[in-house]
Amino acid sequence: MKKILIIVGIVILLAIIIIANLFSKDKSIEVQTEKVFRADITEKVTGNGKIYPVVDVDISAKVAGEILEINAREGDTVGVGQLLVRLDGEQYKAARDQAKSLILGAKADLKLSKNELDRAKELYQKNLISH
Repeated sequence: MKKILIIVGIVILLAIIIIANLFSKDKSIEVQTEKVFRADITEKVTGNGKIYPVVDVDISAKVAGEILEINAREGDTVGVGQLLVRLDGEQYKAARDQAKSLILGAKADLKLSKNELDRAKELYQKNLISH
């Protein structure tokens, strides 16, 4: 008897689902169709954003100085060894010349010291000075 009640319950449930589907509104989707043809597709896309370079290089001078000439602008493509900025080198030329002068003075002092040493050795050998 239980089996019959379960089967009858399932049949009634299926009948209710079928009847509900028959009386429900039409749920079809309207679509548009067109004949196939060959054409070029052009699509334009606009958007906001930032463009970053593949390689970002910070450039700085090894020495400080007044800029006399700029040979590149921001955003320019530059190559290895390309002159970007010309700096005023007068202070460095003056420092170089001063260093050369100091070297010459030191060489002169060295020569004078060697001459004095040679003279002192000669006088010592002649017993004219003490040690």
